[in-house]
Amino acid sequence: MPGRTLQPGAAALSDKVTAQVPRIFEQAQTSLANHQKNLVALYKLQTEAAQCTEEVRKGRAVRLIGEKIFEEAILHILIRVLPLKKGVTPADRVVKFIGGYVRFGQRQRKGPAEEGQQTVQELLIDIMEHDSSADVRRAAALNLPIDETTISAILDRTRDTDTTIRKLVYSAILEKNVTIGDDDQAMGPTHPRALSIAQRELIIRNGLGDREPSVRAAAASLLGRWVDVIGGKPAPDSEEKRIVKVETGLVQLLKMLDLAEQKYPVDAVLSIFTSRPEIFQTMTFGRDFWENLTPETAFLARVFVEHGLATDDNARLEAVLPVVTDMAFRTQDTFNELTSRIDEEEEARLLTDLTEDEKIRYEDARMEKEAIVGELLQLVVNLDYSDEIGRRKMFQLVRDMLSQEVLPQSLLNKCLDVLRKLSPNERDLIRVLVELVQDLRDRTRGDGEEEDPTKDADAETNFGETPGTVQVRRPNPPREQTAEEKARADAIDLKCLLLCIGMLERVNGTLDENSTLEGILQELIIPSVRRKEYIFREKGLISLGLCCLIAKPLAVNSIKLFVDQVPLSPESLQESLLQVVFDVFMVHEAELRKHRPEIIPYIMGTMLGLLDSAASDKVRALATKRTLPQAHEQSKGMALSTKEVKKEADEEVSFDSIMDGDEQDDDENEEEELLQQAFFLHVLATEPARVLPPHKSLLAMMARAPSAAQPSAIHARVERVVHQAFWDQALQSLSSPSPAVQLPRLKLLYNDLHDALTPLFPPQHPILLTLAAPLSPTSSPLHSTLALLTDVLIALRQRCAPARDTDVDALHAKLVSPLPPSETASVAPENPLAVRIISALRDLISLADVLKRDLTNTLLGAMSEAQLADVIREQAQTRERELVLDPSMWASVDKLKDLWKAWLGSENIWISRLLRALTSPTPVTCQPEGLHPNNLPPQLFFSRPALLYIQNYLQALVISATLNALVPLRTSLSSESPQDFMSRVWTLLKAEVDRDDYTNAKDEQINGDDATKLVNLADEVIRARRLSSTLPVSEPEERKLRMAVERTLQLQDPVFTLLQNRLVRAIDQRIIDHVGRMEQEVNNDKDHGVRIPEMMRTGRVHETLCSSGSRPRCDTPVKRNLPAVVIKGFEDAVLVQAVDEVVDKLLAVVHWVNSVWGDTTYSYVASH
Repeated sequence: MPGRTLQPGAAALSDKVTAQVPRIFEQAQTSLANHQKNLVALYKLQTEAAQCTEEVRKGRAVRLIGEKIFEEAILHILIRVLPLKKGVTPADRVVKFIGGYVRFGQRQRKGPAEEGQQTVQELLIDIMEHDSSADVRRAAALNLPIDETTISAILDRTRDTDTTIRKLVYSAILEKNVTIGDDDQAMGPTHPRALSIAQRELIIRNGLGDREPSVRAAAASLLGRWVDVIGGKPAPDSEEKRIVKVETGLVQLLKMLDLAEQKYPVDAVLSIFTSRPEIFQTMTFGRDFWENLTPETAFLARVFVEHGLATDDNARLEAVLPVVTDMAFRTQDTFNELTSRIDEEEEARLLTDLTEDEKIRYEDARMEKEAIVGELLQLVVNLDYSDEIGRRKMFQLVRDMLSQEVLPQSLLNKCLDVLRKLSPNERDLIRVLVELVQDLRDRTRGDGEEEDPTKDADAETNFGETPGTVQVRRPNPPREQTAEEKARADAIDLKCLLLCIGMLERVNGTLDENSTLEGILQELIIPSVRRKEYIFREKGLISLGLCCLIAKPLAVNSIKLFVDQVPLSPESLQESLLQVVFDVFMVHEAELRKHRPEIIPYIMGTMLGLLDSAASDKVRALATKRTLPQAHEQSKGMALSTKEVKKEADEEVSFDSIMDGDEQDDDENEEEELLQQAFFLHVLATEPARVLPPHKSLLAMMARAPSAAQPSAIHARVERVVHQAFWDQALQSLSSPSPAVQLPRLKLLYNDLHDALTPLFPPQHPILLTLAAPLSPTSSPLHSTLALLTDVLIALRQRCAPARDTDVDALHAKLVSPLPPSETASVAPENPLAVRIISALRDLISLADVLKRDLTNTLLGAMSEAQLADVIREQAQTRERELVLDPSMWASVDKLKDLWKAWLGSENIWISRLLRALTSPTPVTCQPEGLHPNNLPPQLFFSRPALLYIQNYLQALVISATLNALVPLRTSLSSESPQDFMSRVWTLLKAEVDRDDYTNAKDEQINGDDATKLVNLADEVIRARRLSSTLPVSEPEERKLRMAVERTLQLQDPVFTLLQNRLVRAIDQRIIDHVGRMEQEVNNDKDHGVRIPEMMRTGRVHETLCSSGSRPRCDTPVKRNLPAVVIKGFEDAVLVQAVDEVVDKLLAVVHWVNSVWGDTTYSYVASH
């Protein structure tokens, strides 16, 4: 076919592009100075080329001829440059020119694109947000220019599913663009002042709240960078100026955050203190700091104290903070300023007509002081009140603040927290608050008595007064109140109710133990419940509910009141009432069932009525969340018909789900679900004590409770509510006349049916294969489904118990009965044939559940505990091989053998090779890619968590022995036994090893940030040295001991290495000898034709063989009565026992790997 002839215009353009493009690149490769000029020329040429088009398909489409010519010319240049290595100067300049042209083109095309076309920037954003490949999204994010138009899309990547992308957003994008270049004064696009408050909050929340430590570390680094750039540039060689810069930077950062949102600003400051400890150590709070407090500085001081307490840095707090008395006076002065601001604002509102700006100014001034007082109250609650004078002063101050009518509601709970800290006991706290409530209410009635100035308000000094002696004042006969007096009385009553709520939330004793509460209940709470005003009813009901939590008789008598109020109340009050009802029910469930059994169905009926009638989604969700578990408890054992509802209603571990491995519908989670099930089986087979509840056997765990003969009415109503939406949607889809709509829904229903029938048929049964196969195209999917369901019932009839034949026959007769002529139509809103299929599917799934229970109970009833354990071991071994040999993992046995041989290297005994891996400072792992420096072969994939635990255990053993070498022998003057020191040290290290369950262990450095602190071990050594000597340990000697501990625990230290080698050689030899003896015994018996019986007539299980055959059953090793392993340097009794334990754990791993993967591993005693 002859080549296409270009049009005259295209031919001229081709000549022009062919001549100018090489000239532009020739100039670009000679010097960087002319790049900008050539970028403009090249872009102008591309724009001209884009205008050259050709109409095709009779004008219905356009061919971009010019763009094609331009692209071919650029590619022709690139083909010549790309083969050259990096370092060739002209080629490097060309590559830089091309990168610059891409960025130049992006800037030029940010304007409105032609209709139907995306700009380069929009294309990159689309790829970054929606591409399925993490590498592609990462590349798009790194190459997307960051400015005000792209920052939102980039910040969305802080919630990307890929950890690396989330980390790079903080480290390579946000932190890199805080400033322009190295100049801290040149504000970049991610400078905190360039971002909005919502964007700053998003960055901090997502970064510090990320589940991955690497992302949190990157976010903390970004925050530290923010502090540096906004704190101002310090003077050189000036420590004082540097400290000022740090404090200024933190304060300026806090000004850019919303301090009303307490969580994320606190996280931000704590992260800075943790990642930049020098900031915490150099901060000072002088007199000027406390005399000129702002909300930000007060907030900073409060978080500083919280961090110091969290890190046990009491010495730092004592050096920085004023004494308690001084803090009390400063808090009092600030509160006085707040009350003055409130009075000024009230006076201005009464005397003048304030403008909006003036109102805002007064409100801002008041809220600023209110925020400072709130931060100071949260600070003083953490102070040390060993100073009695300071404690009395603070107690009196907080009590006086609570008695002030102008105390803002936001400060009330903070004052209560301080008062609880200062009160000697709970009864004294209640007495003081009850007196406060009475005094406040007496003021509004005009019958309050003058307080005796000689009476000490400090609760702790009035021990002669018991709470029972506090008398409740009876109000004087009411008189007519003015509107102003009525409003003031209502305001005080509301404050008293809030005080009661705060007090009751902090009380753990019963109402009988605190009789002073009776007066408050009768005079304040119950009258408030009876009032018509919404706010008083709400607070009164909440207070009454809290009283019910500490008073059983009151709860029994009042529960119906709360339930009756729910349907009659507004939506917001309904939420509070539901919380009260469920809290009371949870605390006093036994009493309610005993004395008011009729209330349970009444509560359930009311909740179910809310599901139908409540207008608020939140109310319905709360009612559903609480009602479903209770209804399930009442009708336990009844299986629901869909997998979605099963996951909500039944959380028990069943024999079916473990042994048969039910898969989830979601394909994305299927592989992870299978791995979790297989690993659970592995743990259940090797260490069942980790997963079994206390005092429970395997049979008890696997057995199901018998099903109820008939479902309860409550459960039936809940089932109808939960299932209705699911089946209505399915019926709507199947009633559609279009097969394209029916087939996807049928496939989902087939999947549900396949999961329900899997335990009842062999894996290759035609029914299961048909249900799992893709649906065939058909013009009548419903009739095909009807035929398939008929075949399913026929197959079930052959496999069910005779007692179930009647149920199967009835369902079959219902399914195959002829349809009336009116039911064959397929265009009705609800197709009758679809209705019949939906009904049959529901009945089939329910019937399958019944048959599975029959099968499960029959199997379990015939099994002993040992037989069930054997079944679990076999299933665990089979599942482990299936998953490891899966194509997505390691695929084949030959590949496993090759990887095993490569891992073994020059070692002849794989136990020795494993111990070498376990003594590496890098944690062991097992990844299909095999790029990790301490990667294990696939045969150890499921044993890897146990091996990681053993690795930590071995290192703890060596550390203990190393420290023991630093401690001299005890003298007779010491009251401590020789084992006490090692017992204390081993307890510290063993607790650190056991801290995380190895089933959830992650790949993290053994000597991580969370490990036992070095100072703790050094303290133990110094303590032992003091006990072993009659002379005190001097400071220089103590420093030498700490340095010796730090030096000795280094992995490269000769003593550490020597002890580690001794330990590994002894364990290696012990395991090889033991396993070799076992194999020798088996081989000898085989040679002599002797088969040791598994079970003696006396019932004693033989310890050497667990099954017949040439190989010992090593998957369930019993405890071997071996002599203790005594190693030089590990002679301490504590260490001898620990060495024996780790040998047993290693033997268990060896036996398991040999039993599962013996055909792919070399003999572990090949050279023995």
